[in-house]
Amino acid sequence: MDSPSPDSIKVNFDGGVRDGGCALGIGILARNASGHCLAWLSLRLDRSGNAEMAEALAAREAIHFALRHRWPRVIFEGDNSTLMNKISSVQADFSVISPLVADIRFLSSRIDHVSFSFVRRLGNSAADLLAECALNQGVMLLAFLLDCFL
Repeated sequence: MDSPSPDSIKVNFDGGVRDGGCALGIGILARNASGHCLAWLSLRLDRSGNAEMAEALAAREAIHFALRHRWPRVIFEGDNSTLMNKISSVQADFSVISPLVADIRFLSSRIDHVSFSFVRRLGNSAADLLAECALNQGVMLLAFLLDCFL
């Protein structure tokens, strides 16, 4: 993951699915321009959905996350190019996740300077790991924490 500009925070997010679509995992990681981890979230949702739904929920939660921290300049990165295109498009979305896309667009308008970027899976590996941790109920979380903070 490339470092953001000095006055921006980069927030990577990822969503995952487990148990035949009956559990969703969300991983969010925020870093500053120096690449230091500022905050992270690993969240399991016991609800049905598919991979696209999990990614959209992760994006929406990432925006809530940034709003709670009151970061004025945020670069959101996700590894689902279809979702990132839907969020960035000015055209209406008529897919199953259209209500989430609308929420994402509305919530992101509350941040002073915001951008959305597609990043390849390798560049999103920390957020992916946090989503996997949520789905595995924290089994891999200690290893991530040691790597992130040491």
